[in-house]
Amino acid sequence: MIKACLFDLDGTLLDTLESIRYFLNTTLRKYSVREISSAETRLFVGNGAANLVRRAMRAGGLDASGADAALFETILGEYVDAYDREPFYLTVPYRGIPEAIDRLYSAGIKLAVISNKPDQTVIQLCEKIFGGSFSAVRGAREGVPLKPDPCALFEICDLLGVDSKEVAYFGDTCTDMETGRRFGAALNVGVLWGFRGEDELRASGADRIISDPSEIAELVLSV
Repeated sequence: MIKACLFDLDGTLLDTLESIRYFLNTTLRKYSVREISSAETRLFVGNGAANLVRRAMRAGGLDASGADAALFETILGEYVDAYDREPFYLTVPYRGIPEAIDRLYSAGIKLAVISNKPDQTVIQLCEKIFGGSFSAVRGAREGVPLKPDPCALFEICDLLGVDSKEVAYFGDTCTDMETGRRFGAALNVGVLWGFRGEDELRASGADRIISDPSEIAELVLSV
């Protein structure tokens, strides 16, 4: 029996692609670094802001870990500051997600979010868009490793009073599927409305693949 659902945020609950691209490209443009496309953004996200900026700079022919390290720090800091000031800009929940969350909440399923976005940004987004539906919301915090390390997921389980074998984990990237696998989730579910494709999700350990948010509650409540 599934007692709790843990969700990734970007690409799973919220469509943040153009928001992320807007703020990053605004910063890249300021320093004459090539801007990234929507397709590139889909590939570069998922492992935190620092890795996103590194990948964007590499696509522009720059070495964020070498000769261009100082520029990397500048772009990263300005991008994060700008994004954190307006995280709702161009951000919407995917169609059907609010209804799926409401159905799970009404059924007594414990709900939580775990993201590699900065913690305060994740809290802001979840509180404004989903109200009090989630019992725990965690983003990137100092001293806590990012996904795919499952440390934060175990922390949430302790808070919710559930075991990993009572949890369904939902995400849209290989990082998420590796996270759920290392965590030992009862169900490691890949979603196709997000940033990556079915082949990546299956290859990285998805137990199930779903293509529409309406399938979330049907899957969880049938186990």
